[in-house]
Amino acid sequence: MKNSIKILAALGMLAITSPASAGAMDLYIGGAVGMGAMQVNGSDDTTFSGTGSFAGAFGINLPLFRVEAEYNYFTASKSGADLALQMAMVNAYIKPFAIPVIKPYFGAGAGAIIAGDIGHDVDANNTPAFQGMLGVSIDIPAMPIGFDVEGRVVYSPNAFEFKTMSTEYDILGYEARVKMRYEF
Repeated sequence: MKNSIKILAALGMLAITSPASAGAMDLYIGGAVGMGAMQVNGSDDTTFSGTGSFAGAFGINLPLFRVEAEYNYFTASKSGADLALQMAMVNAYIKPFAIPVIKPYFGAGAGAIIAGDIGHDVDANNTPAFQGMLGVSIDIPAMPIGFDVEGRVVYSPNAFEFKTMSTEYDILGYEARVKMRYEF
């Protein structure tokens, strides 16, 4: 009998200190910062190392998966060429293990480049873009905040085009980034 009371008391404390929507469908907004490199492949390959990225996201978080809409901005500089690139993506994540605080995940995204340039002679085309992500979600217990630490790869075929020539360039970017989510 005493053990039953202790178990009920522990369950009651857990229910009081946990958010009301834990484990249910949670909407969230978030932001991310990242650092990596982006390779522009064409007639001559150029790698922009030290690429910085910033992102904003709005999504829905469920126990085993997550879906979000994301806006990305990449920036870098190399030998007088300044890279600026904006992308809109829709991402889907799968969290294969239902571990309470730390959840490994993998995901994929599809979207498009919406704007960008490299210097004065190269503009971004409005082309499809794809990404793959692998990381870990860390949820703060009893708070509506979560963090993601992830690595991602971004690819877009024929992303850039010289204004004076018909040469097109693919991009391949890879980076490590940290995301913060606020669930409401």
